[in-house]
Amino acid sequence: MEISLKNTLRSIREICQGSSNISIQQILLRTFLILLAYLFISSKEVIVLLVGLKNSSTFKSEMDYLTFLENLRIDELTILVPIICTLTFIISSSVYYRRSSQLQMLPISPIEKIISYIVVIVGITIISLLFNYGLQYIIVYSLQKIYQPELIVMQEKIGELYKTISQDYILSTNYSIRVSPYSVLLISLVANLFILVSNLLFRKFGIIKGILLVISVAVVAALVHRTILMTAGTSIDINIAYDIVYFIYLPIMISCMILSFYFLLKEREG
Repeated sequence: MEISLKNTLRSIREICQGSSNISIQQILLRTFLILLAYLFISSKEVIVLLVGLKNSSTFKSEMDYLTFLENLRIDELTILVPIICTLTFIISSSVYYRRSSQLQMLPISPIEKIISYIVVIVGITIISLLFNYGLQYIIVYSLQKIYQPELIVMQEKIGELYKTISQDYILSTNYSIRVSPYSVLLISLVANLFILVSNLLFRKFGIIKGILLVISVAVVAALVHRTILMTAGTSIDINIAYDIVYFIYLPIMISCMILSFYFLLKEREG
């Protein structure tokens, strides 16, 4: 099976220059807007503090204010931001590919198309992930600089001189984002390849059969995932269970998606 670098690069360019208009500026803009929207939904107090709409005078007592600051956090599900960002581009790109007869007539083999999409998915996810981390650290740094001294003073007033806050909370001196980039990348690959495969299934079997097939795959995947986690609660450590998910289960799913994508493309061209 011969793979042409020229054809692969051409395919990547066509994917990026299609209706989705994939560019670094667009990736950064969408990441920012998705993160902002998510913070408004899940961590509105972070935005409120950043813009100065809340301070000690808006609370009934200093103790309420202290509790509020100690429990200030950014929802861990912000890891979904790069995945959602990538999905918005890939969905748009797959629709464009399906409707563009010119793109379908390019002399690009199925394996070259698959490699092209994987490169695009990984590229968007990594750029969005890095920018997402950067934005979160800027938010955390700003809040710590403004409110950490105030928090320490209030703790000293009530005698909590050596109180430590969990590193999950923003005003902790040891705050860190404990999400593995590897897991984000794997989930993004699974989700986006699933979209691409589903798009081809809908074309081959029609909307109803395609939806049923997609639902069947999703149900089986959910059952396997649930079985692994239930097993973790009874016989093996939860960390081992997550290792099974991230290092065995998800890579197997990605391999299955790639094979399905390849054979669907090959069958379509044949």
